[in-house]
Amino acid sequence: MDAFTPPLPPGVLYVATNRGVLHRVGVKKVGKWEWQVVHRTEPPGPIMSLTLMQGNGDGRGGEGDGGDGGEGAHRLVYGDAHGCAVIVAVPTIVPSAGVCVEVSWQASEPRRLLDVFCCGGGGSGGGSGSLFTSEVGGEVKWWTQGSSDGSGGGSGDKMSWSLAGVAAMPFGRRVLAVVRTTQHPGCFNPSSKHAGNRALDSIP
Repeated sequence: MDAFTPPLPPGVLYVATNRGVLHRVGVKKVGKWEWQVVHRTEPPGPIMSLTLMQGNGDGRGGEGDGGDGGEGAHRLVYGDAHGCAVIVAVPTIVPSAGVCVEVSWQASEPRRLLDVFCCGGGGSGGGSGSLFTSEVGGEVKWWTQGSSDGSGGGSGDKMSWSLAGVAAMPFGRRVLAVVRTTQHPGCFNPSSKHAGNRALDSIP
């Protein structure tokens, strides 16, 4: 099952495949699509989920965005079948200039990671980013950017992601969406695929 992002300026979207390939798809004109391979998983394996890092979805960067992608890059995060979460930066103008793998870390055991969700921030300077990963059985992990305590970490010199907490859906179902509340940053609301189930979890 392929994963993809919504359309982004300047008229592109990204498609990730179960063969571990990340494509940049440009719309040159109506009915004309230009496909370009910009990244492959290493080691090879299916990409399970793909989402845009918040804060620079317009390709111009964002406040606090100090990642290797810098200005003029789309920053994406994906989860693969090996259980790794990977953040990449794709130049918006000349993608052939090379994709930067900003950071990767082991988010779960192999073949258990299902989805990755981005909630707020996304810049590497202020440590304000938050990511959530979901696994088989409805387990959700909350990752925060900043100083690493060794529980998450990741390869890369400019960013580190630490495990802030773990919660499990009481229904034991796959989580399809996560919303983090602004009033209580330690609370998040995962929703499952069966009967619209929701649960509110709080992490101190």
